[in-house]
Amino acid sequence: MNLIIKRRIILYLLFFSILLLLGLLIVTVTYKKHVPQKGSQERELSVSEVDSILQNVLIDYAIPSEWVQQKKTKVKGEDSLKYYYRINLSPDISIPMLIKDLKRVYDKDITAMVCKETVFRNDTEIKVFSSEFLKLKAELIPTRDIERDRNKLGFIINDSYKLDKEDLTYLLELPYSVTFTLYPDKEFLSLRDSIIKYGKNYIVLINDEIINKEFKLSPDYGKEILKKSIAAILSKFNSSSGFVVSTSSEIYESTAFNFVRDEFKKRKIILYKEKDFVSFDENEIGEIRSIIKFHAENLIGNRLKTFWISFENFKDIQNNLADLRKRGTRIIPFSQRINNPS
Repeated sequence: MNLIIKRRIILYLLFFSILLLLGLLIVTVTYKKHVPQKGSQERELSVSEVDSILQNVLIDYAIPSEWVQQKKTKVKGEDSLKYYYRINLSPDISIPMLIKDLKRVYDKDITAMVCKETVFRNDTEIKVFSSEFLKLKAELIPTRDIERDRNKLGFIINDSYKLDKEDLTYLLELPYSVTFTLYPDKEFLSLRDSIIKYGKNYIVLINDEIINKEFKLSPDYGKEILKKSIAAILSKFNSSSGFVVSTSSEIYESTAFNFVRDEFKKRKIILYKEKDFVSFDENEIGEIRSIIKFHAENLIGNRLKTFWISFENFKDIQNNLADLRKRGTRIIPFSQRINNPS
């Protein structure tokens, strides 16, 4: 066998080997494409499984069971769906947000789940399909005369007068109202105007940082000077929602405090103390979250609590407040607070 023939045989064998490898590759890819892989196989959810997801979301929103009605129905060829829901929702519940949460939970399960919504007049109808079969139907009905029985919370940002422009803007643009803290000084008049412009509240803090003689309340002052200082404070900050005295201030620890308190009282103004509120001076953030959650969900006793909190701690609890607000807890400004320092 000459050299040329040998080379041809080797080339034919090499070409045949390549064809075999290509064929094997095509078969492997085709097989994987048509055979579901473990952990990614689509699964059709039952009506009860889809139903349980809805029930869990309703619990997250603290929707009372009496607001949820089950109505009999029979949709031909739709996986034996025997009932649908009529759900009454109070005005403070965002229907788009509730539907968004539903879709988010459904999307976690790779079951070819489809959630459709239809708005008719003010009502919203949602339908949930799995593997092209209708598994759930619900009508969401906004209802004016119902309300979730939840508590009210207020937050006084006790160091807001120290914040920079970015942090102040963050507080001003919140979708709910927190209460700012200012002490009497002309440098805060512009901030006072911005707070009012944004529809927010502020309180005036009587502390030792007051250096402007027009507003200063010193234990060394006589009664007439103290009266003039109080009058100046009330005049310049007459849009304040409240007045609070620092319990570590010189005026509070002096015998002159009773006179100052009585001067406010003559004008039918309560002079609060820092300790009249739930304070978080030395608490860890985890403890702060637990305390706020307790007061939000405790339906016995006082249904309103006001918290004296720093900006840093307030920012750290935003996710917790979002969950509480979703469940119906109201965050109110100081101006809506009853005259009770609890």
